Amino acid sequence: MFTTHHIGINVHDLEETLSFYKRLLDATLVERMALNGEVLAFIRIGKTLIELVDSGQDKEEDSSASSIHLAFQTNNLTDAIDRFQAQQIKLEEGPYHLENGWKAVYFRGINNELIELIECPSTKDYA
Repeated sequence: MFTTHHIGINVHDLEETLSFYKRLLDATLVERMALNGEVLAFIRIGKTLIELVDSGQDKEEDSSASSIHLAFQTNNLTDAIDRFQAQQIKLEEGPYHLENGWKAVYFRGINNELIELIECPSTKDYA
């Protein structure tokens, strides 16, 4: 049996990325370490563990722009949207109203990762 351990994201600036996720999604730093010339930081957002990997390359030199999408459930999508927009994070897509009652929006993280914020009725909670 397999369960998810963590999601990894290549980042351009570890400190800026840590600040971004702490400000917007209340992330907590779990651990920081070095491995093969890279700096790794593990953060927790709710029950989700995310590994941030900084190779030390400048943004212009690093071609590993993130194509990952992270989805975070919220109880109040309107408040979550306001929180992101108050930090000048532009709404990328949505809001979408799905036929199962879910509501979702998408923002871009500072490493080009797609961040989905989703509000689900309590009967449809997958977390």
